[in-house]
Amino acid sequence: MNTKKIFAVIFSLTMIFLLNAGTSSASEVVLNETEIEKLRENYISLGIDEVTGEKLIQKVLNGEILDSQNPEKIKEKELVILPDGEINIVVFDDGSRISLQMEEENLITTFGHSEVPVSNSCSSGSGYNTCTVTVKYNDLIWDISYKTTVTRVQGGQTTITAPRDLYVDMVLYDWLTLEQKATNPTATSSTPARTAWKFKASHKTGLYTVTRDLAVYATNSSIYARLEWQ
Repeated sequence: MNTKKIFAVIFSLTMIFLLNAGTSSASEVVLNETEIEKLRENYISLGIDEVTGEKLIQKVLNGEILDSQNPEKIKEKELVILPDGEINIVVFDDGSRISLQMEEENLITTFGHSEVPVSNSCSSGSGYNTCTVTVKYNDLIWDISYKTTVTRVQGGQTTITAPRDLYVDMVLYDWLTLEQKATNPTATSSTPARTAWKFKASHKTGLYTVTRDLAVYATNSSIYARLEWQ
């Protein structure tokens, strides 16, 4: 074999090695101990057993997307929650989960202008009804929440405020708020009042970027929250 052929073989082998090395490093994810412990805390809070939880962490380390963040898997589920304090747990095939919860707080309900409380629920009462709810979302990787206030007047309008007291804790993702406002602050006879935090989350490896809305809707008769995606 002449010198040119030897160099050609060496060059080809070197390129194959570099390509393989690049592919391997692109598919692997490096987490520090704090991030791994955060994932463990999250899977425990979601009621995921240790064996499944560690498998999910390994899936994350391999650069794979969890079913709980896969749009094709998510669209098969009903991701809606009412303000009753109950937690809606959605379970996926790989064992990952989504937790949705909406809690009432700081309730003020009066009859007319008398300042006399007549109700203890966002979903009931007469006269002038104002309540604040906190909507919470957790899917092992993302832990987010915010507050909004709904006001309803008997025989009148229902209004909702922009999201506030935003809390975001994301492992492996950089996030950017695209919109944080009441997109439809006043309900009509055909359209509920709506407020939402719209955000873009980009995987730190550059593998993918997603856009999500965590929205709250309100009418004279109901309040509910929903995760939405594009």
